[in-house]
Amino acid sequence: MLRSRILITGAARSGTTVLGRIIALSPGVIYLLEPFNRHIWAGIPHYYPYIGDSTSKDKCEFYAELIDRIIHCKNRDLSLQYTSDTGVRKIVKRIGINRLYLQYRFAQARCLLSTPKGLLIKDPSAIFLSKFLADDYDFKVIFSVRHPAAIMVSRRNLGWSFDFDCWRDESDLYFDLFKDVDDAMKNYKIDFVAEVAFQWLTQYRYVYEVSRCTDNIKIIRHEDWCINPVPEFTDIYEWLDLDYNDRVERRIKALTSGEVTDRTSENLSLIH
Repeated sequence: MLRSRILITGAARSGTTVLGRIIALSPGVIYLLEPFNRHIWAGIPHYYPYIGDSTSKDKCEFYAELIDRIIHCKNRDLSLQYTSDTGVRKIVKRIGINRLYLQYRFAQARCLLSTPKGLLIKDPSAIFLSKFLADDYDFKVIFSVRHPAAIMVSRRNLGWSFDFDCWRDESDLYFDLFKDVDDAMKNYKIDFVAEVAFQWLTQYRYVYEVSRCTDNIKIIRHEDWCINPVPEFTDIYEWLDLDYNDRVERRIKALTSGEVTDRTSENLSLIH
């Protein structure tokens, strides 16, 4: 029986990847990277899956079955196709030679051979599933919040844009969370800055509402743990009931010192 089920989510470029890597340092934690991301896993119909008050029974049952498979590390099909991939990269990914495939198989092996202390999911695309996961599956949810100007600069440097049609096409998400924002957008010229602002507003308004009505929620500011990483992560580990030791602290210091440079964001976070 898993002692902890953890979801780390937030807007893309809010620091969820580094948060996930640091929390996954705790011994006995299985780390799954973006299992709700339709660009990685086959058979997921929505870009930002949502379960809420107006969601149909069929959709709830579909995602309940999917979540059960994820929790128990049952076999999943990787799709791993991106528009920027070359022909060779598409072939390599299709036959399963990639980091995410190996990571998932390793997680499956650990589930079979031992009883892990926790399951950690890092996935910005699961932000609108967080209430469902907290209420129905006893997940502890960490929302990463970063100043929208910093997110805008980061996404601009990466050339990432966002198509709001994916929210308009998911009818329950649209009417529950986005319609009034979409109506307000008609009064503005939607350039890149406005695009990031309205996406940020929609996502964190949802986070605020979830935090008011659901237990097991923690909101963490990216800027806070960047300035004071050790005390911030000591508190996070305690809240999550995860083991914290000297090795974990040394790795936290290394990962937050600026001396370790991560790989490109294209490979680490696939929500754009």
